[in-house]
Amino acid sequence: RRRSGRYHRFFFALVNKVWENQRGFRTADHLRKALLIRLGHCMTYLLKDGTKISVPDSMSFSKMPTEEAERFMGEAIKFLCEEVIPGLEPNALRREIEEMIGGPSVVIDAGGEPLTGLEGG
Repeated sequence: RRRSGRYHRFFFALVNKVWENQRGFRTADHLRKALLIRLGHCMTYLLKDGTKISVPDSMSFSKMPTEEAERFMGEAIKFLCEEVIPGLEPNALRREIEEMIGGPSVVIDAGGEPLTGLEGG
């Protein structure tokens, strides 16, 4: 349970920090939902006319296995640094968010390399 709280705090701090420094999304919640959809954390429905509508799923890090949560966070950072604020350096962003929330949080960077651990804290 401690792990899920840290992932949750990191994720929302990450989304809010990136939102504050971009112009494409009207609200942080819009950015969060777009991120979830982009990473496939959603349900997609096909309407009668062939239109597809994606609805983001609720986030529950406590229900995700650790490896899945780590992979998700790495993909989120990669998406935000490549597609929302191109040129933003993933490890610099991660470190800034860790400072904001008061300590290490996420274990995988955008390149798939281990960063810091969550176990035991």
